[in-house]
Amino acid sequence: MATMTYTGAVGAGTQRKSASLLTRIAQSIRERLEIWHAQDELSAMNDRELRDIGVSREQIPYAVRFGKQ
Repeated sequence: MATMTYTGAVGAGTQRKSASLLTRIAQSIRERLEIWHAQDELSAMNDRELRDIGVSREQIPYAVRFGKQ
């Protein structure tokens, strides 16, 4: 008995959507890790070093995400 497998457009579209979703999830994770790493680096600086680059300790999360004002 022969088995037929349907590999029509619906299946291909679903695979592309899944790949696209996984790509977006991976990109989101990478961006989040970069933000955490940058915050850790700035948090490790002392107040004088932060002052030298024009960022206060309270501004670190904002500065990492949006840049200095």
